[in-house]
Amino acid sequence: MSSYWRLTLLIIGFILASAQSLANDKVSFEKGAQAFAQKNYSLAIDYFKQAQAQGYNPNTINYNLGVSYFKLKHYPQAEASFRIALRSPKLKQLVQYNLGLVKLKQQNKDEAHQWFNLAQDRQAHSQYYSDKITKLAAAMDTTPTKKKPAIFQIDGGASISYGYDSNVTLTTSGSASGLSDQFTESFAYLYLLMPYTNLKLNYYDHSYTTYERNDYRQLEARLEFPIDTGNWTVKPGLFYTSSKLGRQDYQSINNAALDIKYRFAKKDSLLFKYQYSDIEIENPLYFYLAGTQQRLRAQLINYTFLGQFRLRYEYEFNDRINTPTVDYSPTRHSLRLRLKNSLSRKIKMTNEILYRNSLYNPVVNPNPAISGQREDNRKQYRFSLYVLPVSGLEVGIKYVYTSNDSNFEPEEYNKEVTQAYLYYYF
Repeated sequence: MSSYWRLTLLIIGFILASAQSLANDKVSFEKGAQAFAQKNYSLAIDYFKQAQAQGYNPNTINYNLGVSYFKLKHYPQAEASFRIALRSPKLKQLVQYNLGLVKLKQQNKDEAHQWFNLAQDRQAHSQYYSDKITKLAAAMDTTPTKKKPAIFQIDGGASISYGYDSNVTLTTSGSASGLSDQFTESFAYLYLLMPYTNLKLNYYDHSYTTYERNDYRQLEARLEFPIDTGNWTVKPGLFYTSSKLGRQDYQSINNAALDIKYRFAKKDSLLFKYQYSDIEIENPLYFYLAGTQQRLRAQLINYTFLGQFRLRYEYEFNDRINTPTVDYSPTRHSLRLRLKNSLSRKIKMTNEILYRNSLYNPVVNPNPAISGQREDNRKQYRFSLYVLPVSGLEVGIKYVYTSNDSNFEPEEYNKEVTQAYLYYYF
């Protein structure tokens, strides 16, 4: 008998057994079980929801809802119901197995492998352990055992894009110019990954069609020293950044960073990051930007049936030379929320919102519109849609809308950026 039919009989047997024990007074539940046995899964869901509203055991109800949704190929709803049913120790092993099936249907073999592994853990289900479920989980788990990582690995990639900026931002001040332009953007990276040491080389270029004086180019070399211990990764690092503005040297920055990452049972993770930057100016025209910058970040990544959520908070402190009439040393608080999900195996989508508060030191300026203490509140929305036609190739579009509210009138602006890009990685 195939694994599929053994699973079907197991599910039906569980539902009918549960329904029979409640036959005297749980009429809605029994009707749901009968509808399921007759393969009328939509009607079964209606009856199970009625039983749920009448206060019957939520774990049992959600398990049966999950199976019914699965039969209708409504996999996100099936996952949501199964996750609630996980609370039942008696059902837990069976639910983990079913979540593995859901992830297989969603083409997520890595997460399916994790659920099937959990379903085969005898110690985790000692009181309600079933050899039958373990065998089914082993039979359905087609993910090959991962090989040990190579001693030396190389990762790399490159991207090129073409876009339109409705309000070009001046690199030196962060202020809007009020001018629109077309641009090209490109980046490339090469990572050499070794035990306890990573060498990363990054290149970035942003060039405008008309306003070339605002072109920006950057080279970065980074050394990281990752230390893995259990679910924790501690990664101190040093890196150097050199940049040009237009065709002239701009900044050279010495950086020190510390990343601390904790990985939960699934792919969820929590990250803490600190970065210190010592900024030197290569062009005397921009002497006022020399100084230091510190950033402290906390980030949570959580995988749900809706997709990957990322919640990030960042604190930034600047200590620049400034000028007597203009301050370039803001203190910033940023909050960013991103949802990344799949429309299909090859089509992905990302939505992201950002709020950033920047508070500057007071200045005395002959222009009363920019005298006093400046405070900016920036709101930003980002959207991207991309296709993965073949392995390692990404083709997509991006849209960014930015609104900057400021008590300094010249610093209030809105801007839109749209671009199409091609990204290849290996």
